[in-house]
Amino acid sequence: MVTSYPPEPDQPVYSPPPATAPPLHEPQQPTAYPSVSGYGYPPPPGYPAYPTYTPIPNYGHAFARPGLVTTSAVFCYVLGGLLVLAAIVLFVGASASDELSAAGFDTSSATAELVFDGVLDLAAAGLLIAGGVVMSGRRAVGRTLVLVGVGITAAESLYWLIRTDNSDQVSFVFYALVFAALAVLAGAFAATPTTRNWLAGADGSHR
Repeated sequence: MVTSYPPEPDQPVYSPPPATAPPLHEPQQPTAYPSVSGYGYPPPPGYPAYPTYTPIPNYGHAFARPGLVTTSAVFCYVLGGLLVLAAIVLFVGASASDELSAAGFDTSSATAELVFDGVLDLAAAGLLIAGGVVMSGRRAVGRTLVLVGVGITAAESLYWLIRTDNSDQVSFVFYALVFAALAVLAGAFAATPTTRNWLAGADGSHR
């Protein structure tokens, strides 16, 4: 006996899945960031560019104190200290001369000379020390004080060189030459164009 079976339903036909879109290619990261406005990295997306940095030309050279100014100031301090010591010696000598005058010796002219020279030494010392400090602070008036103090010291040195006419006073010649040499060096360094230009400043605001 043949048994008939109902026909099997048709199997569904499966179609292959649709082709997917190719993957998006990720942008390659730059191997080196370009320099933007003087900085090493570009600004983040959505942010404005970095401000442009313009270096000030010769900034360090314009404001750094030249070595000539420092050297001149050092000579001013040394010479000023020696002038103070010389003034003390002159005042002591004037005091001794005054005592001799009281004892009956005519030493009034020597006393007056020693006192006058001592006062000049103190004035020159004050000008040199104050001038060295003010000049180091980049004010042109300090250079003027230094030059005036140098002029007084040089004139005193010349006076003592002319005044000394005795071989027993050779020490006065030595000290006069030492004071004159220090004064010339301090004045020469203060009068250089480098010192003058630095004190004047790039805009002339330090006169």
